[in-house]
Amino acid sequence: MRAADKPGQDVGKHARSRPLGLVFLNARVAKGNPNQGGYPGVGGVGVRNPSPGSNQLAEAWAEVLENPRCRYFGGFVSGELVSCCTIMVIPNLTRGGRPYGLIENVVTHQEHRGHGYGKAMLTQALEFGWSHSCYKVMQMTGRKDDVTHYFYESAGFDSQSKKAFVVKFAA
Repeated sequence: MRAADKPGQDVGKHARSRPLGLVFLNARVAKGNPNQGGYPGVGGVGVRNPSPGSNQLAEAWAEVLENPRCRYFGGFVSGELVSCCTIMVIPNLTRGGRPYGLIENVVTHQEHRGHGYGKAMLTQALEFGWSHSCYKVMQMTGRKDDVTHYFYESAGFDSQSKKAFVVKFAA
């Protein structure tokens, strides 16, 4: 693991507080106690789904921290988590054995949208994927609005190259 990939370490282009408009974003690999909301997807970043119980959350977070192919990136403004995303690098038996990446849970707190934080998180995730020789990185969204689609397209994603099919577990 490179030093910049250790949880809590600043990473990539946004390692130092970098001006984005009039505020500063500090992007880093996420860390923290999952029961205190110190990492993406928990503690008011804007996720609509209920959080798992604290034991399940702690177990999942420990697994994430141990997995060298998984990274959660968090964008912080004045110490507050305002944006995040996750990338998973998946081994592949085709394409010359080159892996592919899957980005999920791209979330920016509603009050902090429109400042480039989401794109900064995507940049970090893409850099992580490319550093692991991914031949492609995919991102899917359930959002149907044009603003969200434009956001991903402006970050370099092609909405026409693949068609996604999703099956959800019936509870």
